[in-house]
Amino acid sequence: MFRSRVHAFLVALAASLGMVPAHAGSNSGFDVGVRLGYGLPFGPVSVVPRAAFPEVRDDYDMNNDFTGSLSPWVDLGYRFLPNLLAGVFFSDALVFVSNEKCPSPANCSAHDLRLGIQSQYRIRPHERLDPWIGIGTGLEYLGQSGTLHDFLDPYDSWTTFAGVEFFNLQGGLDLLATDRFAFGPFGTFSLAKFNSMSLTCNVAAVQAAGRPCPPGGDIHEKAFHEWLVLGLRAVYDP
Repeated sequence: MFRSRVHAFLVALAASLGMVPAHAGSNSGFDVGVRLGYGLPFGPVSVVPRAAFPEVRDDYDMNNDFTGSLSPWVDLGYRFLPNLLAGVFFSDALVFVSNEKCPSPANCSAHDLRLGIQSQYRIRPHERLDPWIGIGTGLEYLGQSGTLHDFLDPYDSWTTFAGVEFFNLQGGLDLLATDRFAFGPFGTFSLAKFNSMSLTCNVAAVQAAGRPCPPGGDIHEKAFHEWLVLGLRAVYDP
């Protein structure tokens, strides 16, 4: 009796530390994940020739224009093997505009939309502690709006940058809570480049101010930028 109790205790302790499988789990099937993280921007959005856009400054620098982002993220994937998952991701982050980019009395807001495909590799599937790594690629759209009440009519503008996210590197640690639910920390690092820019203005206000709304088009002097996102994710295996 005593030996059996000791054996049961040691098995339970090993399972809690991730030393033995916590559950049998399925080897294939769909996974649904949600994440919430805080993002830090790096690098320039673009370098804009002053001759083409005389109304704006020469560059849009991520470090100066934005202080960070709150990034909700959704994952939908399929496990072909216990270790290997492939699927899609979608994120629509609320970006915090700096006072330098948007001085008083202007009001500004920004969103960063990212979507694409990804693959993840689980190092210890079905165990209590499961580290994982991943890589993805896709598209990115950064939208910025601004309103300035210096004129008889407000001056409103909306700027959109569109480009390619060449890759995002991912990693984290899932802690198994139930047979079908896990959660834990994650981090991602992405490298992207915007290819085009569009600008929409409140035409009446712009004409009243005596300056036309600059046209959009391809960005001639493209530049790389990066996002570092750290946060928590939850994964459900239906």
